[in-house]
Amino acid sequence: MAISRPTRHARQSGFTLLEMLISTALLLTLGGAILGGMATMQKNYRRNEIRTILNGQMRATLELMAQEIGQAGLPPSGMSGNSIYVGSGAAGAAATVTPAVTGNATTAQTVAVTNATVQTNQIVIADTGAAAEAVTIQNTSGNPVTQITAIFQKSHTANFNLYPHGVYPQGITFKTMPPTTLTAGASTGFSNTSLIAIGDITGTGKLSIVEYSCPIANAGLTGGTAPTTGNLATTIDANNVQWGPLLRTEYSYSDPSNNGNDTTGTWTAQPPATLLAQVRVATTANGTPADGCRFDYNIFSPATTATGCTTWWMVTSVNVTVVGESQTNDPQTNAPLTITKSFMNIQPRNILDAYNLYNYNNTACGEFLSIPTAIVTEIGTFTQ
Repeated sequence: MAISRPTRHARQSGFTLLEMLISTALLLTLGGAILGGMATMQKNYRRNEIRTILNGQMRATLELMAQEIGQAGLPPSGMSGNSIYVGSGAAGAAATVTPAVTGNATTAQTVAVTNATVQTNQIVIADTGAAAEAVTIQNTSGNPVTQITAIFQKSHTANFNLYPHGVYPQGITFKTMPPTTLTAGASTGFSNTSLIAIGDITGTGKLSIVEYSCPIANAGLTGGTAPTTGNLATTIDANNVQWGPLLRTEYSYSDPSNNGNDTTGTWTAQPPATLLAQVRVATTANGTPADGCRFDYNIFSPATTATGCTTWWMVTSVNVTVVGESQTNDPQTNAPLTITKSFMNIQPRNILDAYNLYNYNNTACGEFLSIPTAIVTEIGTFTQ
């Protein structure tokens, strides 16, 4: 029987050179497209990651500022131990009622006091412990005050202290102060590159000052100039826009003697903390909040001044707008990313309470406390 054999052509079947070249070209084209797509996806992922990090940093910064601005104006609880007696005299010693007092719920008593800067209609807490009571100052005499008139419902031993109750109306203030000629009875807006909050800002029962500082424009900088020195050093980019850090500095008061005397206590400044490494500097060319790091605020000044009050004003709301820049370049544009974020109408709730009390009672100073001398010295000159 004859056995069939494969033909020579069948034994040598396979890809031709042309087919191999075409296949390789297709494979390279397809692989290049895939690798290019993966590279683009990786750049997009990295870009979103940079944007997310910057956005998170800016939100955390503004939320911290909103929280601490809300605490402004709140005196430390107890007013003793690492704090200052807000009703104290210029030396900072606690306001003290010299004689012993026998309680009388109906008849006002006039008593001698020392180190007192209390005002008519001001509410104070007299004494401590079981003897503590809220007392409204009905009248004062002397300059400085040497006598007060009030109803004491409880009995007190000699030399008991007075602890103020209320808020600091200027718990939000600034190194560059607004004009002294404010429109009485109206709110007026101002802008600044620093913001200072005064009171129990951190909620620890201690007096502190917290300052937020935007970078300050340096007129001498030109493209390619090295950074200036100092905590607010700024650099300039290729577009002639200056950038620098947004800083938070906290000042805490320590009174080792625990007697409220600011002549023996000390203010301690913590090292400035960099909240945002790069924020845009507001300049004449970039002067609006949307163009740089600025604090806008509304100030209220009363139309009339009640008995016992001097001229005063209070910040009733704050707007914060920050343009932040990433520290890492966008892999697609090879330039930093920028994000603008704003928190509008941040209200210092304690100061707003005092503002509402003023409008409701039409008596300006019943709940308003004088800024302690130590704070005035620490910040600089401003008017209470």
